[in-house]
Amino acid sequence: MLEVISKDATARRFAYIVVILSFIFGMAWVLPNLINAIRWW
Repeated sequence: MLEVISKDATARRFAYIVVILSFIFGMAWVLPNLINAIRWW
């Protein structure tokens, strides 16, 4: 899996996009809960 990504440029770019999008989605999903926890804490 990793060898295929490292050999194929488009697959590597797609993997980077997926990781970045999942990171942004995770931050957007966690951040409101974190702000609420800090505000009520």
